[in-house]
Order: sequence, then C-alpha cells, then structure tokens
Amino acid sequence: MLDLNDLARNFGPGLSSTKGQDLADAGSVCLEEQGHSVGVRLRIEVDASVGSHELRWLPVTEQLRLTHADLQEATELGAVGIAILLTAQETGHSVLRRAVIGDGVDYWLGDAPGPDLARLEVSGLLRGDRRSINSRVSQKIAQTARSADSGLPVYVVVVEFSAPSARFHEVKR
Repeated sequence: MLDLNDLARNFGPGLSSTKGQDLADAGSVCLEEQGHSVGVRLRIEVDASVGSHELRWLPVTEQLRLTHADLQEATELGAVGIAILLTAQETGHSVLRRAVIGDGVDYWLGDAPGPDLARLEVSGLLRGDRRSINSRVSQKIAQTARSADSGLPVYVVVVEFSAPSARFHEVKR
C-alpha cells in the first residue's frame, strides 16, 4: 500500500512536512478528478515486472480543489509525491535535497545524513496512453544526462492518473 499522506512525515531532510502534504493534496485532487476513489489500485511497472499497490489518500475538499485548480501543476506535483513514495519503497532512499534548474533531475537522493547516492526525475500525465508514457520516459532519460557527470544512478518515474499507473525505470550509467 502507498499512502499519499505519508508524505507529510519524514522522507528526508529535503522534503518538509508542509511540502510533502502539498504533494499529497495535489495527487489526491488528480486522482479524484479522474474519478478514482480511495483504495484504487496503482499499476506499477519496475523494469520488466508489473505489480500494483493500493493507493490511499484523504478525501478531497472543495478547498483542495480550488487550491489545485491548475491541473497541469497539480499533475506534476502529484506525480512527484507518488514517485517519492515509490522510490523510497524500491530503493530505501530518501530526499536529500531539491535539485536546481539545470541539473536535469528533480531531486538528489540518499540515506540521511549522508552523501548523494542517486538522482530522481519525475513526470506526470493526467491522461495518457502507453505510447505517451514510453515517450515521456525516453524524454526524461535524455534530460538526466545533464547531471551524468555525478556518476550516480538515476531513477525516472512517470505517473499517469487516468488509469493510475507508475513506470519506475533505473538508468545505470
């Protein structure tokens, strides 16, 4: 099970509880916007294996809908939240810090306190098909080349909300 509200707890020094809750709220809005209710199965592809997890969140209020009325932004934020949960589950790494523009990734990951051990790049689609997900994964892999000189593995996660799924791909350099 993945619970979006766990994001408000400690996922590393680079993710405050306030930001974590914002990511959870945005993801919840996107899921409910697509007609899903709490407990929907999130299809997860990790390399060649496919599985699923129950996805939980608190019911969305009108205030949250208004806060996240820009669904493009909500999709990106919600995807980041799901990706952080999934990455923590798959790798055990937490968020050390937000990457800066130009790094080609969204977050630097590791075991706090400690050095950077990996990179995370995330993308979200409110509605997409397999082709658009595969295309987005390819785009994001190419983008991560900007920080390839770090020598660290990179995880690319693409989250799709209409038939909720997450594609988790590790790029080894």
